[in-house]
Amino acid sequence: MSTKKNIIPVLKQSWPYKKYYMAMPFHRQEYVQSLIGLPIPASTQWQLMEELAGCALLVFPALEILAANGSLIHNDDTVRYDSSQPTKPP
Repeated sequence: MSTKKNIIPVLKQSWPYKKYYMAMPFHRQEYVQSLIGLPIPASTQWQLMEELAGCALLVFPALEILAANGSLIHNDDTVRYDSSQPTKPP
């Protein structure tokens, strides 16, 4: 029985979310999946994620237009504490 045919769509859509939003590479996802007894190789994850590219390409032109007309150029959400202040960060 092929592993590829048993992959449910919800699991398939979670790979790009973890990879690009949570910065979790496929090899690390493979390790986590092996801990729960469902090891799916990184290469298989990539192939399955490629199948989702068609869905994303439908909205990509609209996102490009929104980004081109946006007023925000850069958004940095990293936190930097001022070391000259005597108080510790919360």
